[in-house]
Amino acid sequence: MEEYNGIFLHETEYQLLITLEDILNESIPPLGKNSAKRFGFKCMNNYISELLLSNKNLTSIPLLIGSLPYLEVLHIHRNQLVELPENLQNLQNLVEFSIGANKFKNIPQWISKLPNLKNLYLFELGLTQFPSWVSRLSLTRLALYSNKITKIPNWINTLPYLEEITLGNNKIEELPNEICELKNLKELSLFGNQIESLPNCLVKLQNLKELILHDNLLIELPPNIGELKNLRIFTVYNNNLMYLPESITTLDSLRTFWAYNNQLQLSPEIITWLNTQKTIGCNVRL
Repeated sequence: MEEYNGIFLHETEYQLLITLEDILNESIPPLGKNSAKRFGFKCMNNYISELLLSNKNLTSIPLLIGSLPYLEVLHIHRNQLVELPENLQNLQNLVEFSIGANKFKNIPQWISKLPNLKNLYLFELGLTQFPSWVSRLSLTRLALYSNKITKIPNWINTLPYLEEITLGNNKIEELPNEICELKNLKELSLFGNQIESLPNCLVKLQNLKELILHDNLLIELPPNIGELKNLRIFTVYNNNLMYLPESITTLDSLRTFWAYNNQLQLSPEIITWLNTQKTIGCNVRL
């Protein structure tokens, strides 16, 4: 055992932190249980379990990271990385991997071999399509925002455990019906795309709590949108909507509804509903 910043660690973990300290020219701070910091490490039973190295201008990462047997969270986004060492595929306990906003020429397919990976963040990487190997993972969270993606693949339904998918700021024009099969989905974020309409089957997503659709080209909403009974946050501002379907008045769980900068002509029933929503604390902006 070796001591680093007051914490006893196994030799490999200790040597890694010393190596990182030399690269960054600063000490690697331990993170508290409820820490909101984006830089540092957490340990469990003298092993590093979380390593947060984002925004550090790294051009490479030490090979020793691939030798951390109990690493669960690795954040290396917003650096200057052009490749990842292949031995990172040895991180068999990795649950969360964030590599967005780097300079990779290719995203390595070996990521699909990480058996416990649940949360994958691939934002700001210039991607023009979903990496096909993503379909081999059992993800609950997938972030692909701020890329150049034009299409959501039909195989999206091979990710049945997805709870959150963030696809904002891409070039997506339509949603495949297969997205309606993601029955565990709680958050669907599609802001800043080129979507004109939504499939009516979207209401099959009965666990959906957040539907983020602002800054698109929507001209209408599904007439049965009110069947999304668990929806709490719904944003459709900066679109081309002319009306809201009457069924929207049955969204009883709604707590945030932003629909400004459209061309809305509201019926008396919907006006009454919106006023009622305001009185019970819903954040309404028109």
